[in-house]
Amino acid sequence: MHKQRDRALAVLAEKDRELEQEGANLEYLKNVVFRFLTLPDARGRQQTLTAIMAILHFSPEEKLSIAKSWAHGSWWLHGKR
Repeated sequence: MHKQRDRALAVLAEKDRELEQEGANLEYLKNVVFRFLTLPDARGRQQTLTAIMAILHFSPEEKLSIAKSWAHGSWWLHGKR
């Protein structure tokens, strides 16, 4: 009986750590996206976009699609707002 309880407590503790980590990851992502949306220069947004793609594990195809949008001058990637 104690072993089952201890195992259940260990599982709950692990789930709690996972939730805390997910919350921290989401906060980090929010801050990176906020930086991306508020940077006034295209070079800074390009660097931040690279970080966003890494955080979200974009596929090569998704990265290519984004690069094509960049080349066509998407409003959020070029110039000042």
